[in-house]
Amino acid sequence: MKKILFIIILFPQVCFSQNRYGDIIDIMGKRSSNDTLWNNITNYYKLDCTPVDTVHGANDTLVNAPGYTTGIINQSININGINQYISIPNNSWDYMPISCSVWIKTPSTLGTFIIPLSNISSSSTAGWEFEIYTNILSLVNFKTSGYEQLQYTYSFSGNTWYNIGFSIATSGIATIYLNGTKVGSVAFTPVSYSGTETPKIGLIRYISTNYSGACYVDEIALFNVVKSDSWFTKIYNSGIGIQYPN
Repeated sequence: MKKILFIIILFPQVCFSQNRYGDIIDIMGKRSSNDTLWNNITNYYKLDCTPVDTVHGANDTLVNAPGYTTGIINQSININGINQYISIPNNSWDYMPISCSVWIKTPSTLGTFIIPLSNISSSSTAGWEFEIYTNILSLVNFKTSGYEQLQYTYSFSGNTWYNIGFSIATSGIATIYLNGTKVGSVAFTPVSYSGTETPKIGLIRYISTNYSGACYVDEIALFNVVKSDSWFTKIYNSGIGIQYPN
């Protein structure tokens, strides 16, 4: 009587599903490599009681000891509007194209410049600055001589969290976003970076004594591509935000 040997090969089963943003989630709840929300990310600052850049290692230096407080997600950095700002290593944000998203909480009284982000080192170098002034959201494109602005007028409220974002294409096309909605677009003059730009959080342009007004800043994300309008809507997430995965 012949014996028949049966060999059964078991393959591990992996189950996937999609979450509300269209990300592919495996059975363990982790985002897979198909998670397009974070594609091309270059820098991410959670600002959860630490100035660490989770992605690139371009870690912050806290100047005059800004503190941490409640953020849109976990913690945020608290800039006092007097003498505090955050410095980033040179050349850390010199991407073109570039997209950026940041959460900012306004002070109780508006009326001063609020500068969550800037990337310019002197009056003779190219760079950009993203700012709120009373009722204007503004993206400034600094050339080696002069500057251009893209502005959107809006009635900002005090003590309120806002998600603001922008993108700049290699061609110079710039777009700004407020709470997940595109609110303006213009053709800037394309610029080239010198490689000496020093990014700042809470400092107006390149002048070391021009401090931002008081504000909270949280969840800073930068990318080296132009993100779509729908991407900015997703990152806003109906006002509660999304944090880059651990």
